Amino acid sequence: MKPLKAAALLPWGASNRSSNRSMADYLAVLCGTGMARVLALANNVLIARFLGSEGFGQFSFFYIVMLSAWVIPQAFDTTFVKFAKSGETTGRAASYWRANVQMKILYCGLMLLSAWPAGHLLAVEFFHKPDISELLCLGLVCGSLLSVMNSVASSLQVREKFGRFAVLQGLYTAITCLGLLFLFLVTPIREVGPVISLYLGVSALTAGISMVILLRSTPQLLTFEPEIMQRMTRFGKWIFFTALATYTFPRIDGMMLTRYLDLNTLGLYSVAAQFTMIIAVVTGSMSAVFLPRAMQALENGATLKQYIVDSARPVTIILLGIFLLEIAAPLAITIIYGPQYAAAAQPLRILLLGYLFSSLYLPLSFLYYSLDLPQIRFLLEAGKMLLALVLFIHLIPLWGMTGAAAAMTLALVTNSLAAGGLLYFLLRKHPSIRLRPDSTSPTLAKHHDQHPHS
Repeated sequence: MKPLKAAALLPWGASNRSSNRSMADYLAVLCGTGMARVLALANNVLIARFLGSEGFGQFSFFYIVMLSAWVIPQAFDTTFVKFAKSGETTGRAASYWRANVQMKILYCGLMLLSAWPAGHLLAVEFFHKPDISELLCLGLVCGSLLSVMNSVASSLQVREKFGRFAVLQGLYTAITCLGLLFLFLVTPIREVGPVISLYLGVSALTAGISMVILLRSTPQLLTFEPEIMQRMTRFGKWIFFTALATYTFPRIDGMMLTRYLDLNTLGLYSVAAQFTMIIAVVTGSMSAVFLPRAMQALENGATLKQYIVDSARPVTIILLGIFLLEIAAPLAITIIYGPQYAAAAQPLRILLLGYLFSSLYLPLSFLYYSLDLPQIRFLLEAGKMLLALVLFIHLIPLWGMTGAAAAMTLALVTNSLAAGGLLYFLLRKHPSIRLRPDSTSPTLAKHHDQHPHS
């Protein structure tokens, strides 16, 4: 990868791309992330079938921690995409890239140093299960190593190299899948320890290759630019807090189940969660395509209308998939995971209702960044997290894993409706775009009597 330059970063403007090209880009990312998700699902099926619900519960807890540590620092990469694609700052894209890499290296170093004491403290004080401290520690280490790969992906995302982005998304799960096939089909191993060791080894390999790419693509890595760091930190802190809430939220149910119930129940519930993660990954592929374009969607009414039209097509596909899965949930679980996991069907059906609402709202959520209001999105996500926690505390002891699913769904629906309503109000007040009170169609604003939006 060559050092990033503004000209390389912006081969075309997002607003000039046709709806068909947007759909093609989305499908390219969807193929990559979809294949990665299929392989990840296959990995989990292998582990669930060969280790049983108890072993799968132990692995699921490790996996929840790993994913959280992996995706939370994606805030750095999202901030880089925002400044690299913004018309006012594209000339300094290389500087923003360098700052992004520096922050990612700092994050990984801190996580590796604090993984063991943090894992032990959480296991004893929060979960009240000292025996899971090793799972916590290894999950934090694996996740921090994998986060390096996200920075490589963000450079491809900015340059809209969605084909390469798609390939990168699938590499980790493909290598892991090959390792699991060898582990379970060739050796007699049926314990969770070697499985986690495999994930740790692949994570270290992926991080090493990604770090070499980052170092080669970052000239003058030791050069610190306080102004760039300050701008990225000022804007990025809200994205970081939002990511902390957004990416932790789909996994908080598993953590709360671990606190209140046993790992065997977590293993059953994790089967339902795996199906909803398919939806999360599909909507995540929307993020890869539509986040850069949301940065230019509010130039005028026409660009906003085009953005909404472009995002409507993949959202429709996602909603159809949710509807079909709602119908086929019991059969799908029995066929894929086995009859011992049939109890996961009820929480899965409840969870799907919440993800239906969140899928409708997701493309609109990026407009908060275009409005330069990342703090609003953070407050919305934090509110969703707090509501879910309150519901978990009351519903899990009452209804077990069904209560956890109900808490997730209520929080998702409430957040989607509140955030969508607030966004509609903000767009009506925007100086470049107004939504007529009697219509949802975006219209051009009259600029002669308006002050620039701040």
